Amino acid sequence: MAVVYEAPLAANTTRLIGIIEDWHDLEKIGSIRSTRDYYVLFALEFDAIHVHFGQATAYVGDMLNSDLVDNISGAVAGINRPATNAFFRSDDRKSPHNLYASAEGIMEDIQKFEYNLNYSDTYNGKFKFAKDGEDLDYSQYPDAAVLYPAKYLDENGGRIIMNQGKTRVCIIWNQYADDVVIE
Repeated sequence: MAVVYEAPLAANTTRLIGIIEDWHDLEKIGSIRSTRDYYVLFALEFDAIHVHFGQATAYVGDMLNSDLVDNISGAVAGINRPATNAFFRSDDRKSPHNLYASAEGIMEDIQKFEYNLNYSDTYNGKFKFAKDGEDLDYSQYPDAAVLYPAKYLDENGGRIIMNQGKTRVCIIWNQYADDVVIE
C-alpha cells in the first residue's frame, strides 16, 4: 500500500509526499527534500516515521525535536538528533535534488533512535483499501471518486513507482516532480 499527496510548497511549486508500506527492500528512495508542518501532520495521520532532509526547523523545528514525531532528519541546523545513516548523495542530478535515502540506512537510524515499527494501539488506519482483485460496489456512494495507481515522472524522466506492500506504513518523503501521469 502506498498513498501519495501532492501539496503546495511555494508559489507554483508542489511536492509529492509518499507514504509507503513496503519500503524495506528499496535501495534508493527520493530525492529527499525538506519538510513543512503539514507534511509532518500527514505522517502523524498514518502513524508513520517521517523521513526528510533540509532546513525545516524554521517551519517545524519544535515539532521535529519533540517526542510527538518519530523523525529521521538530516544533520542540519536546529535538529537535535540528526540521522547519520539514512541519507546519501548521487551524481545523477544537481544538488539539492540528488539526496536520497536507503531502506538499510533508514532502518539503522530507526534502531539508533529506538523507534517502534509496530502501529500504536490507538491507530485505526487513515484509509481502508480493497484487497488485490476485490471489486467494490460504489453505487450507494454516487459522489465517490475512484482512484487508480499512478506513476510519477521526475524532471529527468526517471520513474518513481509506488509499490503495494505487506508491512507497516513507515516512511514519508518529499519528491519534486514536473509531470504526473495517471495510468
